[in-house]
Amino acid sequence: MLAYENVFDDCAYELSIDGKNYVSMVSMNGAAFTGLSPSTEYTISLRLAGETKPFFSEKASTAAVEALEGGQYIDQETDPNNGLEISGHMDLTFSHNVSISNNLGIMYYVSTADLEGFENVRLVLMKEKYTDNGTEYVTSVMKNYFIEDSGYGEEYAFEYKNIAAKEMNSNVYAVLFAEKDGKTYISQTDEYSISKYAYNKLNKSSTKKDLKVLLVDMLNYGAAAQTYFSYNTEALANGQLTSAQKALATDPSTINIKSDAFEETISSPKAQFTGKNLLLGNNVSIVYYMTFDSSVDKNKVTLELSYKNILGEQITKSVPFKKFIKGDHENEYRYDLSDIKAKDSCCPVTAKLCVNGKQISSTITYSIQTYAYNKLNKSTTSESLKTIITALMVYCKSAENYFSA
Repeated sequence: MLAYENVFDDCAYELSIDGKNYVSMVSMNGAAFTGLSPSTEYTISLRLAGETKPFFSEKASTAAVEALEGGQYIDQETDPNNGLEISGHMDLTFSHNVSISNNLGIMYYVSTADLEGFENVRLVLMKEKYTDNGTEYVTSVMKNYFIEDSGYGEEYAFEYKNIAAKEMNSNVYAVLFAEKDGKTYISQTDEYSISKYAYNKLNKSSTKKDLKVLLVDMLNYGAAAQTYFSYNTEALANGQLTSAQKALATDPSTINIKSDAFEETISSPKAQFTGKNLLLGNNVSIVYYMTFDSSVDKNKVTLELSYKNILGEQITKSVPFKKFIKGDHENEYRYDLSDIKAKDSCCPVTAKLCVNGKQISSTITYSIQTYAYNKLNKSTTSESLKTIITALMVYCKSAENYFSA
């Protein structure tokens, strides 16, 4: 059972059992929450007093009716610090950067000087997730970081990855926890998003025009993804662009989209590539579908991937069979290549299957651009799919132009 007294600095927190109606910890005075149904799941949220969004949220269930006692406490701890008393608050300065790729990310920086003497530093993040039932929050606890000197002294650097294009306008709320002398301290809540980064840059006169073009193209791609997936369409990523900023967008008719598909066969292959596709969901990924002859020891199979990026650097990746997942058909497997940067989306990727280094399949060449070319030139492709693919390729070409300049 969760007893509230002596868990929090009560005056600083408000708690909600249903995710909507918050009560002050002071007013609760250690009392139980009453009126809850047995064997029922509730959303428990915790926020700093005066804030509008929680920094912690999770689902918890009440016990069965015969196990309930007194005022029916929630039978699960809600303290994100595993019951540790929060002893004080840290007024920290968060700085940010954005990883501009097919799979977006936010970098968080906090000065090490502001956390001198602290240990067990971790960042708790809550990303907005829009559903038919309203806004929910996806919580991540980041304990891994690296120390980086970005020109402003040494800083803790946390990388929050894999923000989908449709989530550019979704807020991410971050709270930093750290310990000192056995006591836990908490920072204020930081609110940020990919679109906030973009608009901050777009509204600065010192931002170079070619970066502004890239950011406008990126926001247009985000809005296209929101529309295609019917995701938070009431707040499109490009909805705050001014007329002057809209005019910076790349004209889709000016970009050249081509196919670089190619296959080099071998005699008596023991493995086959049965298909290729592109995922446009949370991660933009090239999908490889594969089958194997019965004589192949699949545990010794590797998928060998290679491409030359726009800077001329050779990128290679060897993927063991254990990283494959089952496909849709008998004896079919798949692998999703999700780490190609937006600027390299037009770079052809070669793929082949090997056993102990010996090639057992043909070598195929494919790219994100090839997928776009094929779909845009098919009469059966829906207009909605063509719209998001075009926006994706405009964004990728814009990234290529910016980073190769």
